This record gives sequence, C-alpha cells and structure tokens, in this order.
Amino acid sequence: MKYPNFMSCLWAITVPEGKRMKLSFQYFDVQWSENCDKDYVKVYDGLNPTSTLMKTLCGASLKLREEIYSSSRHLIVQFHSDGDNDDNYGFKAQFEEVNPSKCNPFSFA
Repeated sequence: MKYPNFMSCLWAITVPEGKRMKLSFQYFDVQWSENCDKDYVKVYDGLNPTSTLMKTLCGASLKLREEIYSSSRHLIVQFHSDGDNDDNYGFKAQFEEVNPSKCNPFSFA
C-alpha cells in the first residue's frame, strides 16, 4: 500500500536506562528528491526533534544498509510526505537495545 500525501509522523523510541539503541531498516521506499526535502525520514539523537539530527533519508532501496546508533537511550524518527506521492510505499524499521560497553560503531552525520 502506498503511503498517503501530506503525512507527518513522529516516533519517540526509548530503551532502558544504561542502554543505547541500533536502528536499522528492512525496507525503504520514500520519494527521492535531491536534498530529501520533499518526502523524508529524519533520525534525531535525543528525546525531541530539536535534538541532534543524525540522518535524513529518502529514495528507494529494497534493503537499505543503514544502521544508526544512538548516543543515549532516546531516538526520534520523523516521517514526512508532501502532496506528490505516486509510487512509493514507505519504510519498515526496527530497533534493538545495545550495551554501551561494547565497541559500537556510532554513526553521526
């Protein structure tokens, strides 16, 4: 099912105290634009969308090989669509808590 036009969603993800998280995408099909300013997924490192922006993603990939590691126990995932989606289906993501004592490849954009 194609995602609707004029959509704005915000997910706040929190893991237990003392943990961090890894966000990964199993499927990604969001309208591409040169600066990802039409339809996009933004990931923020923190508790709200004024926190540090880690990634802005758009485009299509059956298997987006993107893993994003938080620096704390909170992440915000924001999805936005403008009024011009004809052929895109959205995304599927998952998160898992990770132990910060391991050497995680923290990724900041």
